[in-house]
Amino acid sequence: EVDSSASASDIKRAYRKLSLVYHPDKNANDPAAAAKFIEITKAYNALTDPVAKANYEKFGNPDGPETTKVGIGLPKFLLEKENNLLILSCFFLVLLVLIPSVAIYYWQRTKNYASNGVLIETLQFMEHFLNETIRLKNLPEYLAASAESRQLPTRLDDQAVMTKLKKEVQEPVKPKWQHPIIVRNSLLVNAHMQRLHELLTPELQEDLELILKSSMRITQAMVEICLARGWVFSAQSVVEFRRCLVQALDIKDSPLLQIPHFDEDLIRQLNRGKGSPPTLKWFLSKPVAEQKGLQSQDPQKLLDMQAFADHLPQVELEAEVVVEDENEIVVGDIATIKVKMIRTNLKEGEAAGRVHAPFFPEAKFEEWWIVLTEPGTTGRLLGAERVRHTDRVCECKMMMQVTGKPGRRKLELQAWCDSYAGFDKKVDVNFTVVQATSANREIIVHKEDEDLDLMPTLFQQLMGDFGQMDEESEDEKEAAAASEAKPSRKERVAKAKENKKSGKAAAKESGDESEPETKQEEDAASSSASSDSE
Repeated sequence: EVDSSASASDIKRAYRKLSLVYHPDKNANDPAAAAKFIEITKAYNALTDPVAKANYEKFGNPDGPETTKVGIGLPKFLLEKENNLLILSCFFLVLLVLIPSVAIYYWQRTKNYASNGVLIETLQFMEHFLNETIRLKNLPEYLAASAESRQLPTRLDDQAVMTKLKKEVQEPVKPKWQHPIIVRNSLLVNAHMQRLHELLTPELQEDLELILKSSMRITQAMVEICLARGWVFSAQSVVEFRRCLVQALDIKDSPLLQIPHFDEDLIRQLNRGKGSPPTLKWFLSKPVAEQKGLQSQDPQKLLDMQAFADHLPQVELEAEVVVEDENEIVVGDIATIKVKMIRTNLKEGEAAGRVHAPFFPEAKFEEWWIVLTEPGTTGRLLGAERVRHTDRVCECKMMMQVTGKPGRRKLELQAWCDSYAGFDKKVDVNFTVVQATSANREIIVHKEDEDLDLMPTLFQQLMGDFGQMDEESEDEKEAAAASEAKPSRKERVAKAKENKKSGKAAAKESGDESEPETKQEEDAASSSASSDSE
């Protein structure tokens, strides 16, 4: 009705005018009029009170700043009455049909998988067919027979391509299973290891990528099964198969094929002439540009080779056998083998990057298996640890029980790399075992342990034994004090003799009348001493 800059008389006049219209006394049963009168009163106060007016001009509210409120604007059709039935129907459809269907679908898919991401059917298959004689040549077919591989679709158009591929692929062993999907997948895996990707159609290449992506989880489960059963050589063969898949190497291929721009022709060229065939050790012995036989290569290729050489893992193994809190190892002890693996190609603070694997469809990082075995052809497994850290220094611990006779012992510690061929390490672990009788072992009891022994157990606290123990200890103290206050037998006999002598002396002075009394005192002291001894 008035402007905020109006005079006080204009404001009062407008307030009085509106009050006559909207005052509750004149609108007894009209809540709208009462609400309007409250707004009029609030506006009058805002224009007449200096503090309220300042708040209104600054914050838009005479009461001062208010808490920010955030609301969600709903579409208008959600609030319309004629749409209520449709909205409720959609709500119940989502809540009672869609969400349960998604949950059931997810559960149906995940219930077939183990915690390591491998199908349970694959684990059952591997546990049944894996054995101690499994070697690298058998593993492509085992991977092709996994449930993940058998789920891939078959196409009639692939028949001609697979017939041609079968003529080119060299299968290392006679197939064990003749199921069409297993035969096809086995050919795809061998074609990958022999680098025959150009013979595959785009559809077959997609199938091969799916097999390779699931191969790391499947082969990991195979390694764990072999080690759990103590099959060291079978587990080592599976690790070799993993790196063959990562680097696309065949069973008898040279490890030099991992190097960029190396092929069979270049390796044959390097093998010519006198001297032993080149190896990875030869390749890493000095800068690539100085290697005999590589000077004629393109400078850019030499740079790629040198970058690969700098990226390759060069590890050292250190191991120590100890018994915690002891200086010597005794037969029957539980010994701890502390293993340290150092990547000497890295500097402090650096970590290993992705594996150079141009034929593998996804990113791969180094994984190592640290295996402790007894020396000899049997190679009994004593412990194994999987190392996935990419740091420069990796540490792990294994535990074993020391058995056998005392003396000098030697164990073999091996490190298997699952990403690069030719970089496995093996060191000897030597330690001495002594007899338990000759070991000087001091038992140290800490004060904290002694205090714990004095504390009552929970059962004693519940049954009140601790309070009884306190009462008994008090009774024992009183008995001890009484026994200390009570004279011994010798003291009482000596005192009786002294009384006898003093009595005789008194009798001489007073006559024979006191002698019977002295005799009676002596007899009483003797009887008291005898009863005390009893």
